[in-house]
Amino acid sequence: MRFRRRTKAKQEVNTSSTPLGRRRHWLRWWCSGIGLILLLSMVMLPHMMAYQPIRHAIFDRMTHPLGWRLRCNEASFSWWSKIDLHEVRLLASDGQEIVTARRVTTQRSLIELCRASDQLGLIQIEAPHFQSRIRSDGSEWEDWLSELSGASFSTDAKKTTFPGPRFNLQIQEGTVDVVPEGLPAWKIDSFQALIGVRADGLQIDVKARVADGADWGTMHGSAVFPTDTSRDPVLQLQLQKMPLFILDTLALRSGQTIRARGSVAGKIKLTEGDQERSLQGQLGWHQLEIQAPQYLGSDTLKTDQLQTRFELAEDELEIDLRQLKLT
Repeated sequence: MRFRRRTKAKQEVNTSSTPLGRRRHWLRWWCSGIGLILLLSMVMLPHMMAYQPIRHAIFDRMTHPLGWRLRCNEASFSWWSKIDLHEVRLLASDGQEIVTARRVTTQRSLIELCRASDQLGLIQIEAPHFQSRIRSDGSEWEDWLSELSGASFSTDAKKTTFPGPRFNLQIQEGTVDVVPEGLPAWKIDSFQALIGVRADGLQIDVKARVADGADWGTMHGSAVFPTDTSRDPVLQLQLQKMPLFILDTLALRSGQTIRARGSVAGKIKLTEGDQERSLQGQLGWHQLEIQAPQYLGSDTLKTDQLQTRFELAEDELEIDLRQLKLT
C-alpha cells in the first residue's frame, strides 16, 4: 500500500492590489524618475553652461572680486574634453575692454578641473589684443594690474605666497597698441609669453618685436619671483635692434621729456634682494640721437656708435663708455 503526501499549495498574494503595495510601487517609480532626471541633468550640465545667460553668470561670479567681466561669443564645455571659448573679451568695471582674444582653451577637461580645482593646467590664449594708454601718472594697465596683484599676492614675515590655483598661461601671436599721451602711437607685434604660477613662485618668459619702419627690433625677457626668501627675484632682458623711440614713452611715464632715435642691442640683468639691488648690462647704441631739454637744453646728443657697460651694486654705479663719437 502506498501513501502519498499531499501538500497545500502556497497561496500567492498579490501585494500590488493592496493600498500599501500600490504606494510602494509608485514610490519606486518616483525615485527612479528622480534619479534619471538627476543623471540627465549632470550629463547635460556642460551644455547648459554653454548657454549664453548661464555662462555669463558663471563668468561674472569668477571675476567679481576684481570687478571685471568676461564675455565670449561662443563656448564649448564638456565633462571629457577641454574648455573652448571663442571671441573672448575681458571688460573693466566701466565697460572698457582690457583685452580681446580670438580663442581661449584649457588643457584639462571640466571633470579634471572639478577633481583638482587648484590645478588648472595649461591655459592657451590665441591672438590676444591689448591696448595701453600711457599717461604721465600711469596707465589703465597699471591700475588693473595693481588691483590684480592686491587680490592675488600676499606677503608675511617669512615668505611671499601665491594663493589660489596653479596654472601655466601661454599667449600666442599677441599684439599690443601703445598710445602715449601727446606722442605717436606704436605697436608691439608677435607677442608671445609663458607665465607659470606654481608653488615655488612665479616664472615669466616673454618674446616680442617692434617695427621701426622696414626693420624689426626684437626683445626677450624673463623673470623669476621665488616664494623662498633665500632666493632673490631675477629679471633679464635681451634686445636686438630695438628702436629707441620707446624711450619717449618711458620718459613720459616718469614725468620727463626725452626724444630718442636710433636702436639698441644688448643684455640687462636685474637682481632684487632684500637689502640690496644689483643691475648689470651691456648695450650697444646705433645712430643714437637724444633730445632732453631738462638735461641738455637746446642741444642734441648724436653719435653713430656707442658701447656701454654698467653695473650697479650696493648703491654704487659704474659706467664704461667705449667707441664714443660725438657730432
